[in-house]
Amino acid sequence: MSHVLGPIHHWIFEQICLAEARGHELARGLAELDPGAEQRWDEICAQHPGQFSGRPLEELVDGNIHGSLDGMIATVQAREAALAAWALREGGEKGGELLGRLYADDGRRWGAKSRKLLESVDARSVFGALREFWLEGMPCDVREQLVSESPRCVEWSRFGLPLSRYWRESGVDGETLFALHRQWLEAFVTACGDGLRLEVPAQSFEPDGEFRFRIVAEGKEES
Repeated sequence: MSHVLGPIHHWIFEQICLAEARGHELARGLAELDPGAEQRWDEICAQHPGQFSGRPLEELVDGNIHGSLDGMIATVQAREAALAAWALREGGEKGGELLGRLYADDGRRWGAKSRKLLESVDARSVFGALREFWLEGMPCDVREQLVSESPRCVEWSRFGLPLSRYWRESGVDGETLFALHRQWLEAFVTACGDGLRLEVPAQSFEPDGEFRFRIVAEGKEES
């Protein structure tokens, strides 16, 4: 098995575990909205069973590595979407605002941790860190194109939302979850590097469309 499970599989698995941990943190934070949030989270986890963090990947995969990892992504994403849907039903606008703050808090926490691991902090290194920490989906499903890259500015496009297929049964729309994920990404970049920010140009939301992103240094934007 060790000959089959290469670095890319362990990389995706680490991202899955980070997403799993984020779900637990969101549930704890949502107790501010409703004291029953963690109980609701337990119910959601029972509907989408699986516990991945703290376990070796070799124990969690069957003969189909791709299918096993995809199933784990489906589990953590379905849980997170269901929790967001519950918070929005229970709290309406207040629930949405709290979710946004919790996503940003989690992104900021991981950005600060990532910063300690970087030898130098610039747009290029933070982009690399973001790719290490943020789960986009199975690599074969993610279509990205690097538009430009320098220490001062990295711009890229992502085509479609590979994770959206795991959200469909949650009752929360993809645009809402994309907005929450964007708050995580923005907070991560800001915490990871002084004077760096993530820009997401205004664009109509199309689940199968193009999404553009830029990491730029404050006051050093490139044309």
